[in-house]
Amino acid sequence: MLRQLKIKTREQNKKIWFSDAHHDLFVWLDDSRQPLGFQFSYDKHQDEHCLSWFVDRGYSHSRIDSGEMSPTKYKMTPMLVTNGEFDATSIARRFENISRDMDTELRQFISDRIREAATAPATNNQ
Repeated sequence: MLRQLKIKTREQNKKIWFSDAHHDLFVWLDDSRQPLGFQFSYDKHQDEHCLSWFVDRGYSHSRIDSGEMSPTKYKMTPMLVTNGEFDATSIARRFENISRDMDTELRQFISDRIREAATAPATNNQ
């Protein structure tokens, strides 16, 4: 189940972070605490991917390159790499199963956006 974590930055009132062993969810809020965007990462310890939605950019789906390409080199910074194909219905079902403890309105908003991603064109603008 996703649990809200504390963010200790100047943005703490404008960004919410939820996490569990296999998922991360970051939500950006405007001054009236309405969602401006989110990134939902899944399969953190396997082949991690991220579905993003932002009000001004739309949807994108990415694979997360962990930066761990070689055991003989230092780890590099993780990066989002374009990966447009995904099963939005499966991702929505997964999100709904792990987000039961979230605020109902926020949970519904994100769930609706994920389900809409099945028919929306991916922008892949990072």
